[in-house]
Parts: sequence; structure tokens; C-alpha cells
Amino acid sequence: MADRNRGFLLTEMLLNLALISLVLLLSAEPLRILIRDLHQTHQDYQTQCTVRNMLTLLRRDIQQSRRMVIVESDIRTGGNLLYLQQEGGILLYQLTDGIVSRQSASGQPGLDQEWTLPRLRIDWKPWADPGGRFEAIEITTRIQRDVPGKRKQFLRNAEVIFLDLDPVGERL
Repeated sequence: MADRNRGFLLTEMLLNLALISLVLLLSAEPLRILIRDLHQTHQDYQTQCTVRNMLTLLRRDIQQSRRMVIVESDIRTGGNLLYLQQEGGILLYQLTDGIVSRQSASGQPGLDQEWTLPRLRIDWKPWADPGGRFEAIEITTRIQRDVPGKRKQFLRNAEVIFLDLDPVGERL
């Protein structure tokens, strides 16, 4: 009867504690990496949503424009500039490190807006035929993340936005 009620020996308990601590030690690093990656993925998702909202507004502004001019690496402002001539005045989009701003050059209220986009790289390139018609802009976005030893790019997107022109090059 005494054999049935036997408890754990001290050596058995120490062995179990050593095994549990070893399992916890081996699983701590993957859990830390998982938590860090979840946080970075959430930040990337928020950045991507902000980029989509900004590009939707930019697309609408470009399609309502009569003319656009791109000034790359303007010394005065320190970034790339996109001038959009519209009926109500001129809109100015400016790309600087991690910030895209939209400003009204004619001082119209309510048009100024700014998007903070850290780790996002935006490039734009104008398109035009030899006669200067069918103007469009190619916009490329990508999120850059530093991983141990190198810089990786995620969520790379490109789109072409055309001015609202008919096939002859006149406004619709």
C-alpha cells in the first residue's frame, strides 16, 4: 500500500524543472522574433493604407489637372516637386525623406495636407510623347526595412496615372 502513494523524488523534480527551463529557453527567441515581426507587419500595413489614401487623392488631382511639371531634387526645398495646374490654381506635391505634402500654391484653404511615411520610398517619373502630349506619371512605392546585414524592400507597387486627355491630346 505504501508503494501506491509514492510522490516524486527530488531528482525527478529537478530533472523536470531542467527540461522545462530548456524548452522555455529554446522557445523564447522565436517568440521574440514573432512579436517583433508582428509589430513591423502592422506598421507596414498602416503605411500601405496611408499610401493608398495619398495615391487616391493624387490620382484625382492629376486627372483634374491641365498640365503637370516635375522638378527633381529642388535645392530650395530639398525634395522632388510635382506642380499640377488646375482650374482653381496650382497644387504642389512635395516628396522629402519620409514625408509627402500637398499644398495649394494659390492659398486655397483646406487643400494642404501632409502624410508622414517613414521607411517608404516613393519615386515618380513623367511620361510624355515626343510632342509633349499624353502626359502621365509613373509612381513607384516600396517599403524598406533593415534586416540583419542588409536592407530589404517589401510591398513594391507601381502605377501609371494619366492626365485626362483624349487620343488627340485635348482635354476631355
